[in-house]
Amino acid sequence: MKNQLPPKWQQIPFKEVAEVVTGTTPSKKYPAFYGGNVPFITPAELCDNGSIMKASTYLSDAGVKKARLLPEDTILVTCIGTLGKVGITDQPLVTNQQINSLIFDKKVVFPKYAYFYCKTLKPVLETLAPATTIPIINKSKFSEIRIPLPTLSEQKHIAAILDKADAIRSKRQQAIKLADEFLRATFLDMFGDPVTNSKGWKQRKFSDVCIINPKPEKNVKFDRSSFVSFVPMACVDEKRGQIMNSEEKTYAEVAKGYTFFKNRDVLMAKITPCMENGKAAIAENLINGFGFGSTEFHVLRPESEVTSEYIFSFINREPFRLEAKSRFTGTAGQQRVPTSFLKDYEIPIPPIGLQNKFSTFFKKIRKIRQKSELLIDKNAYLFSSLTQKAFRGEL
Repeated sequence: MKNQLPPKWQQIPFKEVAEVVTGTTPSKKYPAFYGGNVPFITPAELCDNGSIMKASTYLSDAGVKKARLLPEDTILVTCIGTLGKVGITDQPLVTNQQINSLIFDKKVVFPKYAYFYCKTLKPVLETLAPATTIPIINKSKFSEIRIPLPTLSEQKHIAAILDKADAIRSKRQQAIKLADEFLRATFLDMFGDPVTNSKGWKQRKFSDVCIINPKPEKNVKFDRSSFVSFVPMACVDEKRGQIMNSEEKTYAEVAKGYTFFKNRDVLMAKITPCMENGKAAIAENLINGFGFGSTEFHVLRPESEVTSEYIFSFINREPFRLEAKSRFTGTAGQQRVPTSFLKDYEIPIPPIGLQNKFSTFFKKIRKIRQKSELLIDKNAYLFSSLTQKAFRGEL
């Protein structure tokens, strides 16, 4: 049958072709374990493209002795919390206990082949995880997962094909990252550093240039059966800075108990951790021009002195989010940015002509980004299809 593996391919448990290692966190009671040169990797350092970001923590030689030093070409798989993030090491390092690692016998398994196979395992891991608040795949279960093994030469052939396809996808993702960085750099170039107001613009409070958390206008009459956009917090994509896949509801369903906004308003998450993660967007393409959403949004409606793009870019900066975080109120896990913080916060006001120029540039970059995202989605689908064929022996 088509979905059967080729006769020479065997399904071998990880434990028979690799040493399986669960990471360890050396006790933080002993400062001597930290501050050395050995990267200490957590799931936060594993990127979606498989690369490993620069570690935020390093271990000393004494700290490494309390853990396990993993060699180059080790495959890392997250197995607690977020399941199925995968990385491949290019230097010796140590991981925490959320990561199970595979040190393969290179006489049997080509590491890059195993890396691509492990990237297909997320559905398997989710099935294996017990129904608990935090999903966990223990070392024993992880060790029993099977990997299809053709000959080493076939593994290298498959890895080379998938590597080329993955490189195309990574270049598209890098292009989006560069576009975002270019937009941030342009903001600073045109307006200066808002923290120091390096260009000496006049400063006004947010409440002087924006309507904060506006109510529906009295002159706008809603029919209870009229449709409007409905935006839960999950529909704001922090990476894109846009509303994605909003829902359609009647005015009667959302008239009470939700946050009101309209096209061109700026939405900003006020609750932790959404605010710190940068959940914010300019409301656009709303059904009938109006929307309702989570009560955990603050809404900023720019008036004549500022543009939506300027306000969005201002609040989407990390220094602003850090300052907003410092003003949180509420109990742990339910902390929020109070309305008073926004009302009193002073913001530089560049000339409106300069802001309009930035808005035009902002929209152009957004269009380029959207085209790149469509290509990424297409490439992701093709890569997934190619990967499935690869591990069925159809390449």
